[in-house]
Amino acid sequence: MNRNIPTGSGANIKQPFNPAFISTKVIVNCINNNNNNNNNNNNNNNNNNKMDTNNMTEREKMTKGLMYNPGDEELCKGRVEARELIHRFNNSMDKLERKDITKQLFGSTGENIYLEPTLRVDYGYNIHVGENFYANFGAIFLDICPITFGKNAMLAPNVQLYSATHPIDPTERNSGLEFGKPITIGDNAWIGGGAIICPGVTLGDNVVVGAGSVVTKSFGSNVVIAGNPAKVIKEIPVKSE
Repeated sequence: MNRNIPTGSGANIKQPFNPAFISTKVIVNCINNNNNNNNNNNNNNNNNNKMDTNNMTEREKMTKGLMYNPGDEELCKGRVEARELIHRFNNSMDKLERKDITKQLFGSTGENIYLEPTLRVDYGYNIHVGENFYANFGAIFLDICPITFGKNAMLAPNVQLYSATHPIDPTERNSGLEFGKPITIGDNAWIGGGAIICPGVTLGDNVVVGAGSVVTKSFGSNVVIAGNPAKVIKEIPVKSE
């Protein structure tokens, strides 16, 4: 898919869509998750059609999980602005400067946050992290819809969160329109290296995600999940404070 990026000359450059090194197995599992929820998607699409979107901007449609046009001028500008901040973040040796850039980039944050470079986002403003947020090297947030973390989150290297998705129907997909599903992670999450969180996933509090897992569906609190697709490995007995 191509996404138009406005240049200073007023012309548009088409930027190829980069699937962020998604493996075939990851794509299959994410698509299978969409197929399993196909009835829900159809209901959502019906509701989308019934909703009056005439007075909504493409950004509003995107954030609400409705079909939207990613070539919209406001969205193209938002992606360029995010990339400028990301470039500064990834090339800064000053952790306080990186913290300040993160606060400019993200929609909301706690006071105590720390992210290692490199960082990749689509827009940044749909990312919300709580207090004591930590992300190791190589985090990717495709924040078409909100990606929200509670407090005390720990992300190992190369964790990827994809709220962006596309229609299953090839005609709709080839139209260039797309949509997203929000991702919500509770308090005290620990996400292992290389884990992928697919669109629409919600995880409860105190969830541990094993390294290399592909999380295609939601899970409750106090569990260790792992695998492709991820499943519950064990429950966590939580000690009272």
